Amino acid sequence: MERFTERDVELWRQWMDAEFDYGVRKYGHEDSLALVSLGAIDAPVNSWSSQADRYLFEALQSRVLLDELGELPAKAKQNVVRAFGKYAANHIAFLTYALSEFYSEDPMLMHEKLLDRFGQGLNGFDPEPVAQRFLSLDEGLKDFNRSLYVSLQLMQGAGELDRFTCSLTAGTYVSQAGFIVASNEFGWPELAETT
Repeated sequence: MERFTERDVELWRQWMDAEFDYGVRKYGHEDSLALVSLGAIDAPVNSWSSQADRYLFEALQSRVLLDELGELPAKAKQNVVRAFGKYAANHIAFLTYALSEFYSEDPMLMHEKLLDRFGQGLNGFDPEPVAQRFLSLDEGLKDFNRSLYVSLQLMQGAGELDRFTCSLTAGTYVSQAGFIVASNEFGWPELAETT
């Protein structure tokens, strides 16, 4: 599998921008920041963990079709890519709002900084370590996601914000890379589909 190109990163960035803007219109900054204060998994409704889980589970539902048919139909491919995109977008939104909360920064500026940073990191990124897990719709991704959020909750509760940030950043790279891999394999979703 080839390293990510500038085109991959540009398409990723456009998608993440559109999805973040949609989230801001739907939830606003105040509600999203309040979820950070409640914790990665402790919010009574609509926690950061539950949102990431929801879209990851949606993507992995097509595993049945992949097992039965050996290949995903076109509609299923687009559903998988869209769900992985929303999964990835929730990771980067959580990181955006967590850092905004911890360092009292404007979420829009923080999001731009993170897109720049992740864009630099993803340009030329070797997707091989994550490609197989995402393209095979590996059920182990659920366990990875769950353990990430449980550990984030523990770190946040203990006030270990540097460790929290490092762990969430690492998990976010995995989700972003997985979205790009799936998009390159199954077809990039239209920006209009992010809403």
